[in-house]
Amino acid sequence: MNGPRDDQGALAVRRVLDEPGGARVRGRIGEWAFAARSLLPIPFVALGLALADPTPAVFLAGSGLAALGAALRLAALRHSGPKTRSTGKVRADGLAVGGPYAHLRNPLYAGNLLCVLGLLVATGSAWLAALGPPAFFLVYGPIVATEERYLGERFGEPYREFMAHVPRWLPRRTPWVRRAASHALLEVLPGEASSLLALELILGLLGAQALGWVPVLGG
Repeated sequence: MNGPRDDQGALAVRRVLDEPGGARVRGRIGEWAFAARSLLPIPFVALGLALADPTPAVFLAGSGLAALGAALRLAALRHSGPKTRSTGKVRADGLAVGGPYAHLRNPLYAGNLLCVLGLLVATGSAWLAALGPPAFFLVYGPIVATEERYLGERFGEPYREFMAHVPRWLPRRTPWVRRAASHALLEVLPGEASSLLALELILGLLGAQALGWVPVLGG
């Protein structure tokens, strides 16, 4: 149980983060997390592989979630553009509002969540699968806040209108924008090749474990 001293410490940290200097701290955390976003899921996936003991049923369920996440990422990249995938800094040449962006503001990160959650489910570890979403939002919360602050400053009222109509995480049922320009799938696919290959290799290993073709790493 937390004592008065713990509560006072938490309040002190919150006050610091709410001050102007605290906003700069949050911004720096978000910028660092954005630059490292491709590496952040690795510890969870590595832990999942170390503890994996999948059955065919849970493997199929996890594979379906991961495939859905990969498809959502590709659909989002067709509207945000391939540069979004490769940049190490928060930036945007235009405001993406079509495709998946017409339903939720962060389809790329929602795709990441489905991919990571799918891999964790496929390991057969219930506690890892339960830990995945809270850890994801803890990591990606600062990234999303930093991006939204940047986009609000860069695009002004059009982005604020977008925020007012499109939810951050839970998709709206009907699209906010019916039609929008998009990139060809072959234009964005090369930038996703390494991520898709890694996903396939991990799922291949978990599938082989589920079928008993290779020994369980943690066994």
